[in-house]
Amino acid sequence: MLWPMLNTTAQSILLNFKEFIFECVQQTNPNKNYYAVKQDGDFHYLTEILFPLMNGIIGFDSDPQVINTKCESLKNRFREKNYPLTWFWPHDMDLPQAVESIFTKQGFHSMGKYTSVAVEAEKARKLPIKLNTETTIRQVESEDQFEAFMQISKDVYGISSDSLTAMMRLYSAYKSSDKIKLYLAEVAGMPVATLLGFYNNNILGLYNGATLEAYRKQGLLTALMIHAVKDAPTASYVVAQLMAAQNARGVCDKLGFKEYAHFIPLCYGFDLGAISA
Repeated sequence: MLWPMLNTTAQSILLNFKEFIFECVQQTNPNKNYYAVKQDGDFHYLTEILFPLMNGIIGFDSDPQVINTKCESLKNRFREKNYPLTWFWPHDMDLPQAVESIFTKQGFHSMGKYTSVAVEAEKARKLPIKLNTETTIRQVESEDQFEAFMQISKDVYGISSDSLTAMMRLYSAYKSSDKIKLYLAEVAGMPVATLLGFYNNNILGLYNGATLEAYRKQGLLTALMIHAVKDAPTASYVVAQLMAAQNARGVCDKLGFKEYAHFIPLCYGFDLGAISA
């Protein structure tokens, strides 16, 4: 059955995505300023860049005292580097009060729940792509297209210029991979919407769905998602991670996605207000 299987693999999907990113980054970065290691069942990652969601740990502990010790160790490791950190809580439950108290005491703050949703790929592949004659979907291939992809992400998500530079460095490392594809929707030749597809182990992950405000409610994100599924014909399941993007949630509901897990990023070392503004 789909949902029990996905419940047991939700953590591995997240880990596989992170592992592959850093595998690509290390191969293309001679300075080795990036690393990702597994230690004591956790997954530690560092990009050496000021990007808040890409430095820290995916931790699977539930014991408050163990978490307290690991928080101290994590902060000590990064203290002199002054990088923002994130602890991902990838559990199918809310933070227990005792655990939340430890994170609060250590200075980590929740950025809210990310909901993982999934659909059987064959169902999505059968859906038609509905676009008007002025709209086209293409895979990012040129530098101009890549810059347009990143600029849309910046405009839609309110990313700072420093964080955008960091994201561009990271995305540049794997944008040409055969497992990861960047897609653009263009209206009359103008790029207006984006989507990232990551395909691994029969699972297609969809990320970075963004549509410029003036072009929303025209079915662009829906078309991008169906296109990405058709572009990965051997995928068995399609998963997506949703935060507060209600338009993305509406699209996923319409395409038959169902919720199967959630995780919570807890962040330390930067202004949460500035990030969410």
